Amino acid sequence: MRRVEDVECHREVLRWVWEDDGKNYVRCMLATPQGADAARSQLIEEAKHWGAQVLIMVDSDITVGLPFAMALSFARQAFSRGYAMVISPTSSFNKKLLVWPKAGVFPNDTYPTPMDLPSGLSEIGWGGLGLAYFDGEYLSKLQPVETKEDINTKRGYPMYCVQSPRMGEDCDLCRNVRESTGRKIGCDTRLATNHWKLDKRPSWPGAQVAQAILNEGAALGGS
Repeated sequence: MRRVEDVECHREVLRWVWEDDGKNYVRCMLATPQGADAARSQLIEEAKHWGAQVLIMVDSDITVGLPFAMALSFARQAFSRGYAMVISPTSSFNKKLLVWPKAGVFPNDTYPTPMDLPSGLSEIGWGGLGLAYFDGEYLSKLQPVETKEDINTKRGYPMYCVQSPRMGEDCDLCRNVRESTGRKIGCDTRLATNHWKLDKRPSWPGAQVAQAILNEGAALGGS
């Protein structure tokens, strides 16, 4: 979870995690505000120490439309099919879809609209990490790209992705995961989210997608 100002901004994410049915031991961490690349790197390092089976990164401007257990089951399905990491499709405040089908090609190969994105789980080059699931089995293989000094403790800590003018931290992390683990990066349209930006309105209609999935599940369960 990427911290912006205070714990208040994480209220929706924490409420979503608390919906868990108790079958999973869930540990939450609010990452420090030292940049998105440092926050993501810190979460990965802590998950390694914890021995996490699944690492879930949720940005503070994301609300998840599906129940915790259902979204987790979709991620585990992806892991069983050779994916080390799976993301929810998100879009920027200008409605640009943040999913790129090819690795190493930026920015000309993005999907033009959400309707162009394959339904369900599909392999991608990289994407925005508003909501991302990592297979804990392969976190140990993830290699640091450099070491950064903590502004408070002055101690060095590993960076697993780096924000630069040429490449965003999310793109760099996707690249590192692919190269370090040898496994695929995926996007699953079933991992429905709302991505809240400057206008305080969702730029990805995840709530509608989530409701459709829940309605379908209810219909199947009642038949």
